Amino acid sequence: MYLLILNHRLVVALMKRLSALLCLVALMLIGGCTKQPLAKVNYSVAVVQTTGQSRNSLITYYNNQLKPVRKQHLSYPSLGSTWNNEVYSDEYVFLIPLGFMKSEKEHKVLGINRRSGSTMVYPIDRTSLQGIAVSPTHLYATSNLNGVNYITQLNRKNGNTREIELPLDYVKLLMYHNGNLFVFSTQLNNIEHNRLFVYNEKMELKREIDLAKIPPYIQKASFLNNKLIFTATSDPNQPIPAQLGIVKLDSWQVSTFPLKEPVANDILTYKNKLIIANTDVVEPRGHSISLVDLDSKEVTVHDLKSGVDRIALSGDTLYALGADELASYDISHDFALKKHINHISAKGLGRSSLFVAKP
Repeated sequence: MYLLILNHRLVVALMKRLSALLCLVALMLIGGCTKQPLAKVNYSVAVVQTTGQSRNSLITYYNNQLKPVRKQHLSYPSLGSTWNNEVYSDEYVFLIPLGFMKSEKEHKVLGINRRSGSTMVYPIDRTSLQGIAVSPTHLYATSNLNGVNYITQLNRKNGNTREIELPLDYVKLLMYHNGNLFVFSTQLNNIEHNRLFVYNEKMELKREIDLAKIPPYIQKASFLNNKLIFTATSDPNQPIPAQLGIVKLDSWQVSTFPLKEPVANDILTYKNKLIIANTDVVEPRGHSISLVDLDSKEVTVHDLKSGVDRIALSGDTLYALGADELASYDISHDFALKKHINHISAKGLGRSSLFVAKP
């Protein structure tokens, strides 16, 4: 009898261990793999630094006084980029670990829990991921191989994928809004001709919109009052003002709105207005932002006297990231400087992304 009880307990213990192992494998196969949860961090803004030479990235979390409260090391090369938007969804911010320089073969998207810093990996079986968009149920990624652009849709719960191909197109920017995926595409045989493809969640093409009258270099986008609005520039070395491209989502009508500066990159919505970073993504050198009111057609340029390579918004506070500096501004008081710090770069790493705890 004792042996039977012992054997029964042994079997139960083994079954529990096997069940836990199977759950772990299922989690890794379906929704990526997650690291052990970290303690909640009380911060306001985080700066991502990275390199394409080694598996070494660093996230530094700062409080509202711009004092570091945690440093988190991650073993990913080229995590985040000044070329791409960080994407917020639920409690997570999503970034692309592009991979080592010249190979770009990480094949994944990284979700970072904005409360704790714990991470979730979503596998995308494509090389050189260029842009992402996220819905409550799916993750979308764009990649390019041998002149063919691929848009991959990954179900965040079960890992199922759908994919479409765009031959002779290059896609860098994806946006998701109310069941629609917006794909900004440039024709490789005519780089000054941009198009906007609109897909539903079944990856069925709903509409193709010609953007030929928009300046050729489309940078970042946002949504405001049922409009898709994006920054677009001409040659940054020419004194031609940048423009906003505007697509009305009820009529699909396309229009433009002139800015005052020749460069424009990040675009944020703030209380029925837009904040534009006046800088060039190729050669960041700007120190000002534009506050745009589309209703009154007013554009006000504010010289922040600090780099605006990336900007992020939390409430009435604007955060601006430069080459080796981070600053915060009070928007409600005419962008008055709140805090500014220098020498934030870690040795061998360069700044790539900026995200906030409460977007």
